[in-house]
Order: sequence, then C-alpha cells, then structure tokens
Amino acid sequence: MSNQVVLPNWISVTKSGRISYYPSAIKGEGKRKFSRGRNYAEALRKATVIVREVETASSLAIDKDSTWADLFAAWEANNAGVLKEGTYRRRLSGINAHLLPAIGHVKLVSTDTTTLSQIIDHVVSSGCKEDNYKSVVQTATVVAKWARTRKWVAADCFGIPSDVQILIREGLQRTQEKKNQNDDNEDSLTLADVPTWLDVTDLANAVGDIAGGRASSKKIGDIYAAAIRVAAGTGLRMCELLALTSDRVNLKKGFILIDRQLDRYLPWVVGEAMPTAPTKYGVTRNVRIWKSVEADLKFLIKEAGPNGALVPPLNDSAWWADAWGRLMSEASTRISWSWTPHYLRHHYGSYSTAPVVAGGKGLSYPAVQKSMGHKQLETTMRTYIHDISSPNDGWIA
Repeated sequence: MSNQVVLPNWISVTKSGRISYYPSAIKGEGKRKFSRGRNYAEALRKATVIVREVETASSLAIDKDSTWADLFAAWEANNAGVLKEGTYRRRLSGINAHLLPAIGHVKLVSTDTTTLSQIIDHVVSSGCKEDNYKSVVQTATVVAKWARTRKWVAADCFGIPSDVQILIREGLQRTQEKKNQNDDNEDSLTLADVPTWLDVTDLANAVGDIAGGRASSKKIGDIYAAAIRVAAGTGLRMCELLALTSDRVNLKKGFILIDRQLDRYLPWVVGEAMPTAPTKYGVTRNVRIWKSVEADLKFLIKEAGPNGALVPPLNDSAWWADAWGRLMSEASTRISWSWTPHYLRHHYGSYSTAPVVAGGKGLSYPAVQKSMGHKQLETTMRTYIHDISSPNDGWIA
C-alpha cells in the first residue's frame, strides 16, 4: 500500500502511525502539527486526507481547520445592518435552525456533494414545508456564493451544477411527500396517526434528561419536561409556548391567553425584554387547558415567578426558538420518536376532538378551532377525523 501513496515532503508518517505535517504545505515553514492513526495503514489514509485538505486550503484564504460554523459567524457579522431586515432575519433563521446543526462542524476544505446532502436531509427530516425548504437551500447557496468571492470555499463547492440541481429537486420531492407536517392544514389524522400520552411523556423525559444534563440541574430538566407535557395538553405552537408568561395563565378558569409569540428572528439578550411578534393571523385567543397538565403548569408558574417566562432559554441561548427546536430534535432522535415536534399540537387536536368512549375529550370542532387558533373551522374538521360531541367551558377533564 505504501508503494501506491506518494506523500509530499512536508508531511510524514512513521511505521507506528504517527503523522507530522506543516499546514503551510511548505516544509519548515510555520508550526508543525501532529496526528495519529491506530496503525500505519490508517495513518497513511489520514495523511492523504490531510494533504487534500491542506492543498485545498492553500488555494483559499482560510485555515484548513475553518468550519462552516466559522463561515456562518463571519457572514452574520458582515451582513447585519446591510441586508434588508426581513431578508437578513430569514437567512439567519435558516442558518440557526438548519445549516448550523447540519454542517456547522464540517470543514470548509472538506465541502462537497455530501455536505449539501446533509443540509437537505436535515431540512426534510425536520418536516419543513416546501417554502421553508426552498428558503434554507437558497440561504446555503447564497452564503456559499458570498464565501466564494472571498476565496473561503472552492468554486462549485457543493459539486458540479447538474448534480446540485438533481439533489435539490430530489429533496424538494421528499419535502412534498411530507407536506404540511408542520402546518395547521394537515392531511386528515386519526388517533392512530398521532403520539399517545405515553409517547409524549417519553419525549418529555428525553428533553428533560438532555436539558438537565447541560445545565447540571435536575430542576432545569424538570422544567423542560413539564413544558413538553404542557405543549401536548394545550396545543400551543412552539413560539407561543416559548413566549408564555405566568400572568397569561388563568389556573382558576383553565385558560391561557395567547396574544403574542416569541420573535424567532431576533436575539433574546440576557437582561433584556423578550422579543415578541404578533400571533399567527394576528388573533388573540383563549386556549383551553387539559386538566391533566394542571400540576405541570402550577410547577412552571412557581419556578417562573410573577410575569416570568415559563420556558426560559436554556443556558441563556439568544436564539431560543432555534435552540429549542434542536433540543427537541436531539431528544426525538435519542428515543426514535417518529413524529415531528408539531405533533404535540396534533396530539392535543386529535384527543380533544375524539369521543370520550375512544379515549378523547369529546369537544366540539368549533371549541377546538377557537382554542387552537385555526383560521377556518374547515381546517379543524378536515384535520381531526372524529364525531362531534358537546363542548364544555374552561378546564377539560
């Protein structure tokens, strides 16, 4: 094998598997670096990768260890206040929600077709709709084009244009097959299509374990686990849940006032007021609460204090909506949860409209429509397929 590989003079491999090289690609110039393989053959394979990366970096204006996370940070700093606000916020959302978790760790010199595949896989698996898919892919190509003008990535870094177009089209087709998974206009669902309460608690426990571990606090874990159960017992959209404060919960009557949502396109700076945006459709509504999550709400209110956020940012994350989405995604992967996070909302809709004899709450479609904030009654009736039963007020037993 050694006869088949010729290494340049600035890198060497010992029989014991030790690798030494100069990142400058010139022997004796700059600080020498070291690596190691478990044996000579593996070290030789690693050395050929290092050679390729160093030679690529030498043609670019970057260090060979620079990653896409470094590039995204540079793009953000360079374009803040330059791009139109709406465009900048949309690009930043795509970066934080999809591009960073998908390829943030990838070295710029290692970028190729598989890098684009990682982006597409992340967007599709998250249940994004067609428009969001197109926006994220466009953001990736826009940032890459911006980087090419600065010689930070190679020309056609994602592969030849024809291959890129094929990948994007295939990803779009996969997105269309999963259409509406994150939207209220969901295809018809029955109880068999949504998670059970046991599934919900499994996800809550996984989220709690991850959050508690990162914060080194069992109480923090308990807070986020309770938040998952509250989401399933109220049907709140993600940014509605994250904007919820103690003063908006009426424990006596069993309602939550939803008059805003977290603005996911603005950072939540520690010590400053929560950035908020109008609700979807701009409608204020009262959400009806399942009695089964009353204890969780009381716990969250107690921990939040007067007017405090019930689901505060983990470790002071400035981009809380994106961080929350990644936390949910990681927990889902850990327990092989087979739904998107939006199915917590579908759990509420399905079981609220299901007849009592089927294990549901037996509420009327108009009552659930108002609680969930659907613009049209038809959306509720088309999404959750059950017989209509009489409504109640306040707490749902």
